Amino acid sequence: MKTLAPLLILFLTSVSPVRPQATSEDEPDIYYDIYTTDTCLSVWIDLFPLINSRVWDRLRDGVDVAIECRLELTSPRWLWADRLEADNTRTVRLSYRKVTENFVLDAGDGDSARTYTSTEEMERYLSDSVEVCLATLARLDRDRTLQVRLRITSIFLTDLNLAEHLESDDGSESPVKYLFRQFLELTDYGRRRFDLRSRPFLLKELTRQP
Repeated sequence: MKTLAPLLILFLTSVSPVRPQATSEDEPDIYYDIYTTDTCLSVWIDLFPLINSRVWDRLRDGVDVAIECRLELTSPRWLWADRLEADNTRTVRLSYRKVTENFVLDAGDGDSARTYTSTEEMERYLSDSVEVCLATLARLDRDRTLQVRLRITSIFLTDLNLAEHLESDDGSESPVKYLFRQFLELTDYGRRRFDLRSRPFLLKELTRQP
């Protein structure tokens, strides 16, 4: 029985779709929840732990920060690679305006950017309000086992740290920018990456939100 105890503990701690990380500024807790609404399988993500003291300092120095959340819904298969059922990406961008002393948050949801006069207001949004519709319920098989993967990247957007989505519309790019882009891809300079994966679940196991 003693040899089975660690396996039992591991199983009991892995059944929840919420998976915390190690606690520190460099390896923060990232919490999320998976639930259904009337039409969607949705994922809520608490992004506030990614905004540590270093991020606040850089924001006030004029360095924008982007948080890219790539979500994948898959169905595990025994003999083949997992089947991709749906995917979605949400990029939240933060900036600070020194003249007005306001913080600006672009939630990447198609709405206009939000302006905040205090850090507490922006913290509240990042903690409570980042929700992504990952898939419509109508296209999902309710009897199929599913799994959610979250790949989150925090990016400091300095002049030399250009994110992929900031490329020019006409596809042109100077040789200097191209070289810096290759440098960033090779070194991950100014980026932190987090990879989370839920346990397998059925739709009927999820809670329903209004």
